[in-house]
Amino acid sequence: MGEQRRKLQALVMAGAQCYFCGAASAETIDHVPSRDLFVNRVGPEGFEFPACKDCNSMTRYVEQVVALYVMMLDRDDSRFSQAEFERKYIGVRNNFPELLPSDGVSANDKRRAFQFHDARYRTARTFAEEPILSIPDEVLAAFEIFSFKLGLALYFQHHKVPADGSLRQRCFWLSITEKSVAEIINSANKILPVGQIGARINTDIGKQLTYRIGTHDPTRTFIAVTQIRASGCVVATFTSRELPEEFSKWTTVESRRAEVIRGLRCDPRKFLFES
Repeated sequence: MGEQRRKLQALVMAGAQCYFCGAASAETIDHVPSRDLFVNRVGPEGFEFPACKDCNSMTRYVEQVVALYVMMLDRDDSRFSQAEFERKYIGVRNNFPELLPSDGVSANDKRRAFQFHDARYRTARTFAEEPILSIPDEVLAAFEIFSFKLGLALYFQHHKVPADGSLRQRCFWLSITEKSVAEIINSANKILPVGQIGARINTDIGKQLTYRIGTHDPTRTFIAVTQIRASGCVVATFTSRELPEEFSKWTTVESRRAEVIRGLRCDPRKFLFES
């Protein structure tokens, strides 16, 4: 706790702005990704960011949902803990029971799912036997918010200032089983120059978090591709480039910030279910 206070004091004395909203002064330290995403809540060092109290606390329910699904999607069974799973499951059940997965998936729906997912992840002889669950759409909204938060954090880590509100952004999550993930990760390894593996001094936490970053200063472009456990990856892009009309899902950092802050501070449940 003493080390935590020292870090906070250093940030406050330095006049740091909140990495998320980019406006308020830092009052707390936010761990991004949340420690709950990692085995036994032990994550890599160096992923602590200056945040105002509101921005630090507003995503706690989103991160609770994301932490459960990151664990469920992890393809590394050696990290599975029944006690940890039950704790996460009960937390989501108590706060967002509608966001728990459902096993009512037909064989035809499971077959269609593999049009988008890599066949090498098949585990059963028939589609009917595949352990595929149905995930509510609102879970995808939680991952979108989580991805935006991680993108802002990595931008701050690289540039030492919050992302400019005028930048256009697109931050999204892909499950490790989706066909496009392997290509994205391979391309990132070849194209993006800065690669990192999240680690702790004197503690082996494995490769639970790896990422690659690339920038293009003339267009103020920042790209980060982050893999979390063996669950999936977040692709975060910020740029000042003019984009064609077909890039309709791209919004400015300012508008996305305002949307998330307004929605989560007012009513997290309503915001997730209406996103």
